[in-house]
Amino acid sequence: MIKLYFFIKILFFCQNFIFFIKISFFFLKNTFVKPKKRNTLFTVLMLIGAIGFALYIGYTTSILQSHNASKRLYTEKYSSIKQYMLFRKLPMELRRRISDYYENRYQGRVFRRAKTKIIFLHHRYLKTLESRA
Repeated sequence: MIKLYFFIKILFFCQNFIFFIKISFFFLKNTFVKPKKRNTLFTVLMLIGAIGFALYIGYTTSILQSHNASKRLYTEKYSSIKQYMLFRKLPMELRRRISDYYENRYQGRVFRRAKTKIIFLHHRYLKTLESRA
């Protein structure tokens, strides 16, 4: 699902970029005064600058979004649980107890248990090696 979202985002960006290039060259070609080489070079440099700026903004936003991925995953899971409870029309007391359980269980974060376990075991293994030496 996420890959499809990024694919659509890239397609949208490419479509807008190609449209921008077409418009730019249309105005370059159909001006009343013939453009000099200097003006063409200036336009190409502006296009390169615009592309660079767009890439900078895109990478910065993707880094900021992935910075707190665990909390975002928790909020998505928690909101889906709340929607499910509303759909099933559970009593308010049961909803509160389930919400308390998930808040205490995950504490606002979702971890990948297998990866965390491997890192922890490797760290313990290194500590035992250090204590034996």
